[in-house]
Amino acid sequence: MGFLKKNVFLFACLGIILAGGGIFAFSMMKQKSNQEELKKLSTLCNGVNSLGSQVVYDAELKKLEEIANQAKSAQQTAINKAIQTSRRNLLSSQVFPNLKNSLEKDIHFQEFARNYVAFIDGLLVDLKAGENLSAEQTQAIRDRYLKTAEGTTSENSDQKQQDHIQMLIAGERKDHAEKISVYADHFAFCGYYHWKTLPTGTEDELLYDSWLTQVAAWVQQDVVQSIKQLNSSAESVVDAPVKRLVSIGFGGGSFLTQPTRQETLPVNNITGIQRAPGSEYFLPAYVTQNKIGRAAAAGATEAAFQNEMVTPYTGNACNDEIDVIHFSLEVIADSEKINELINVLQSPKFELDDTTQTKNNERNQITVLGVNIDPVNIQAELDSGFYYGRADAKLLTIICEYFFFKSGYESENQNWIPRLVADVRDGVKPSPAPSRATFGTRPRGAGSGRSVSPSRGRSLTPGRPGAPGRPGGTAPIRDEEMLEERR
Repeated sequence: MGFLKKNVFLFACLGIILAGGGIFAFSMMKQKSNQEELKKLSTLCNGVNSLGSQVVYDAELKKLEEIANQAKSAQQTAINKAIQTSRRNLLSSQVFPNLKNSLEKDIHFQEFARNYVAFIDGLLVDLKAGENLSAEQTQAIRDRYLKTAEGTTSENSDQKQQDHIQMLIAGERKDHAEKISVYADHFAFCGYYHWKTLPTGTEDELLYDSWLTQVAAWVQQDVVQSIKQLNSSAESVVDAPVKRLVSIGFGGGSFLTQPTRQETLPVNNITGIQRAPGSEYFLPAYVTQNKIGRAAAAGATEAAFQNEMVTPYTGNACNDEIDVIHFSLEVIADSEKINELINVLQSPKFELDDTTQTKNNERNQITVLGVNIDPVNIQAELDSGFYYGRADAKLLTIICEYFFFKSGYESENQNWIPRLVADVRDGVKPSPAPSRATFGTRPRGAGSGRSVSPSRGRSLTPGRPGAPGRPGGTAPIRDEEMLEERR
């Protein structure tokens, strides 16, 4: 007891120390616990902030929905436009998408023939096209003058009469050119005179010829639209960029059907630029890819293009999505307007609804693969009744690619394209007609030419020699001399 009394202070200090240590230990534990709680709270706060940044408000959600709907609408519009490239106006709804009543096939195909003839007539009217001053018209001018001058005599009268006749012909030729927008005739369009004969054949032959003619008609329509658009600011041939449509040609075989009557064709008195004889009877041909045996055996993907007019730099050929054809456009045009012509060929096309004035069948299916430029023998053209004004006229051979989306061929579970055509295109059956080129052998009064590469295009083989004569573009225009004398 005495010991405790003696050391009471020591024990008190020890107790205080122990109590302080306990309090310190407790505070440290509490601080650690508080830190953990604070960390949890901080994590929760950060999570709340993160969720806050991810919150999509009603206005933003509505905007996102509008963007999604616009994307969906744009996709549907693209699909519809793709379909419109193939599902365009037909020459006869009784023939395509499938033949209505095979027992009346002759009636339906005669309707198709008449509709195609009327279609081409309409294109020429739409172009405000006219033919050259014919040899018969030229002779009539000569005969009228000689009849009027009959009985008159003077020194060198024969030479003066001939000069005066030439002056009258030159004036008439120019007057005629000022009344039309472009020179063109029915021979520039595939099969016009063939369908005028109301041809006959088996159902497969008639379907084959009709379908490829329908394809040609769509191409012809777009080419005419392009020329009309480019010439829209011109008053006549004299100042028009495109002065003459020589031909819209194809590289396929000839018609399978046979004429039922004789059609008297116009006499060709042209001494200048001409088309290959019979080229208007060549149908379109689908460009297909056939694997080369050796390359295929080696595992290569090399392909040989069939029915091509020029090797397509696009690499396009018929596949599961598109059908591809080539065509050649021959025109005489102002050399300063070549690029404009190429651009307008490759521009979008459409039809306007007569009632609503909305655009139908919007499309852009032409790609220029190459252009060949030849000079024009101006004197030969004048002698053939053409007058192009003072422009530097050139002969352009433009090779183009034209494609269709196959999705457009399907209508109410029907396929528009005839089975025979599809089998030939897909290589299931051989072509029933020999393949012939539409250019390269045509006689024409032009000199050698040169090639240029258009935008989106490539050059063809440099120009081919033509008939002898004055070089095109450098020959003096005798019409102008005669007109000056008359004035």
